[in-house]
Amino acid sequence: MLDRDLSKKLKRVLNPKRFRFVVILYESSLDIAKIKEFISSEYVDALQTTFDVKSKSYAQLTEHLYCDNCFCYIDDFSVVLDNRELYSAFNQRRDKIAKYAMNLVVFYPKKLQNKLFVSASNLIPDFWEFRSAVLTLQSGEKEIKSIDVKEFGLKYEYNGMNQEEKLQEIARLEKRLKNETLEEGETSNLLNNTAMLYNELGKYQKAKSLYLKALKIREEVLGEEHLDTAISYNNLAGLYESMGEYKKAEPLYLKALKIRENLSGEKHPDIASSYNNLALIYESMGEYKKAELLYLKALKIRENLLDEEHPDTASSYSNLALLYNNMGEYKKAEPLNLKALKIAKKVLGEENSNTAISYNNLALLYKNMGEYKKAEPLYLKALKIRENLLGEEHPDTATSYNNLALFYYALGEWEKAYGFMQRAVDVLSKVLPSNHPNLISAKKNLEVIERK
Repeated sequence: MLDRDLSKKLKRVLNPKRFRFVVILYESSLDIAKIKEFISSEYVDALQTTFDVKSKSYAQLTEHLYCDNCFCYIDDFSVVLDNRELYSAFNQRRDKIAKYAMNLVVFYPKKLQNKLFVSASNLIPDFWEFRSAVLTLQSGEKEIKSIDVKEFGLKYEYNGMNQEEKLQEIARLEKRLKNETLEEGETSNLLNNTAMLYNELGKYQKAKSLYLKALKIREEVLGEEHLDTAISYNNLAGLYESMGEYKKAEPLYLKALKIRENLSGEKHPDIASSYNNLALIYESMGEYKKAELLYLKALKIRENLLDEEHPDTASSYSNLALLYNNMGEYKKAEPLNLKALKIAKKVLGEENSNTAISYNNLALLYKNMGEYKKAEPLYLKALKIRENLLGEEHPDTATSYNNLALFYYALGEWEKAYGFMQRAVDVLSKVLPSNHPNLISAKKNLEVIERK
């Protein structure tokens, strides 16, 4: 049997009540049996099926592939990647498979992982877009010694793209959307992912249209009490939040939370995400005590269920730190900011939107503490990352212009302050509606600086 910590990691990733595509990189073939033994003991009511892909065509496998509350294993996933019929069929039928409440668990030798990632990217690119996780095992003499879990999801993959790469991905997804043979579920997934990218680029009206189309399909096909429908409510709420329409966002976030609580229970990473999202809304509305309670609930779930260095855990540290900063509780904020930045740099890398957020938040804290020499290089790092990844005409880049303007204003460097604030207003005027709080605030700031 696995020890307690490893069991907790596996149970966090595995859930036969909803579709998961889980890739397990192993060192010893004995590890495959150990994983299956663990699943048998922990999920006694779930059906388990191992596919002999070497001797069967995809058509012969489909009779057993579509099932609910089950684990479907492929012991040698390289066979799928080496067989055109198999990988083409998996790619084409991904969405049909994903309609079932099942975990598709595939095994691949750890020493060949580079080949796996290259092959999968070229042959089955869409599989990696859909609730996937990669587990890397380290074998001990008798038992599995460690399990490294990578389960960052689309938002982190997209955050790591620069503007040109996002536009290329949008073009790829929109081309797929023109395929008239797509099933409704696959269409909704493609609409959702395309909307997510437009949102990342600050093109909110385009994102809104696609999110609404995806939501309509999911409500009609899956019903309102489905996890994918909850995702659509959550994504649309996030968009309204970005647009400053907090009153529209709040009921959608609450809908998503209720569905997730009903289907997943109160201790689940998705519940933590809902708490976090609601907290962001309440913080934006100045309801700090409501926000703090929800941020702490989200952090507790993430610390218990996720790795300490998971990006979502880092996000909780960062959000809670920013709240304490806004409340003037700087001593509480600084260690949380530093933890968030350390995780972001290590796990997501320097050139990532989340890392830029960590730099920005730490800079804001030091500015508020009057430690200007510490703040300036952090603000400039955040700006550089955002300009490289998002381009100059993006709301987050404008946030950096705004923050630097206020920073130089505090130092009495009026010319620098005016230049950055004018850039912020120019960008926000292009990408936000005229009544957006951020645009209104930036215009007022510009007027104040002009009077100097």
